[in-house]
Amino acid sequence: MMRSSQRRLIIAFTLLAFSSCGESPTTTPPAPPAARPTTVEVTPAASELTAIGASVQLNVRILDQRGQPMTGLTVTWATDDAAIAIVDSTGLVTAVRNGSASITATVETASGGL
Repeated sequence: MMRSSQRRLIIAFTLLAFSSCGESPTTTPPAPPAARPTTVEVTPAASELTAIGASVQLNVRILDQRGQPMTGLTVTWATDDAAIAIVDSTGLVTAVRNGSASITATVETASGGL
């Protein structure tokens, strides 16, 4: 009987050793990079305000590095000449006096404008 018990132990040990050999450790593939805004498209692409006090509403389309649309991000609007045109936090541009001004929309590090 001793011999039979020893055989079972040896067999059990062999099976355990075999089952742990050759298995590769479980690895998790790296996560894809997080989406980040890379393109900011402003529409309309150009606008002419024909009277002081006239306004135009600008809109943005934000795309990530894969060209996929993004929503829910904060857009910061700016004008290069507030004496000519002002822009509010929603992208509403209002003419202050005659001239031309560039309006820029920025989302994180990406920007676009007219």
